[in-house]
Amino acid sequence: MIITVLKARSEGIGLNAACRVFKIAKNTLLTWERRFADAKETLIVYALMTTFLSQVIEGDELYTKISENVPVEECEGWTIVLMERASRFIWALECGKRDRELFLSAIQLLKRVIDRSGSVTLLTDGERRYGNLLFEICHETVCNGQRGRPPRVLRKGVKIRLKNKGDHAHKP
Repeated sequence: MIITVLKARSEGIGLNAACRVFKIAKNTLLTWERRFADAKETLIVYALMTTFLSQVIEGDELYTKISENVPVEECEGWTIVLMERASRFIWALECGKRDRELFLSAIQLLKRVIDRSGSVTLLTDGERRYGNLLFEICHETVCNGQRGRPPRVLRKGVKIRLKNKGDHAHKP
């Protein structure tokens, strides 16, 4: 049952919803998550050993209401998640105010993954900060023999893609 509940949580079901669906106490679920959080370092080492696999990592940010509704800019309840699409392994889970530091901490962890594996595709939902920070951290300067400032490009094997969400309201 623990595995089923944690899989549901990793698929995006909320804390209260998981407690209602699986008929468990909130403190029980939080205890399970804390115990598995202690194993995070071991799981990261295991994931880094599989460097020969190409990884598609999805980046997303989540808004959480803390005690009362406040404007989005003032809220401190943002969570940034970097998740590997095939295995649903969570590479980064950072919480805080939606600013450069929140994104930078997650992208720096992603840079370590890129350094180990060499080939990573990052999918984002249109938030340009992911791509901009990743480019800032992982760029290379190409010397092409022409005058002026040489162009900066991403390393070979690193790709950034935006998800096309589209408007699904008008579909039959």
